[in-house]
Amino acid sequence: KIKTANEVVFEVDARTAGKASLQFNITGPKSKYKEAVVKDNEDGTFTASFIAAQVGSHKVEFLWGGKPITQSPITFDVKKAIGISSIRAEGNGLKYGFVNNKENQ
Repeated sequence: KIKTANEVVFEVDARTAGKASLQFNITGPKSKYKEAVVKDNEDGTFTASFIAAQVGSHKVEFLWGGKPITQSPITFDVKKAIGISSIRAEGNGLKYGFVNNKENQ
C-alpha cells in the first residue's frame, strides 16, 4: 500500500534493451509530478523514484528512448497517510505501560 509522503521506487532492468535513456512521467489525480528522479545505476539498470503527495489514482509511464515500454503505463492508488498525532490508545490494559522508557526498548 502506498501512502502520501512516502517515497515510491521503481527498479527498471534495461540490460537487454540496448542503448537509450529512461524517462518516466507520473500523473496524479490533480497534476503531473515534476520532482520525479531517474538514476542510472551504470549497470544497465535504473532506479526511478518520487514522493507521493497526492491522494488518489496515479499513472506512471515509462519511456525508453522516447518510446513507451512494455507494461507501461502502470496505475496504482495512493492513500492518505495517518499522522501519528491522530493515534490514541486507551483502556485498562495500558495502566501499567511505560512511555519513553529506554529500559523497555
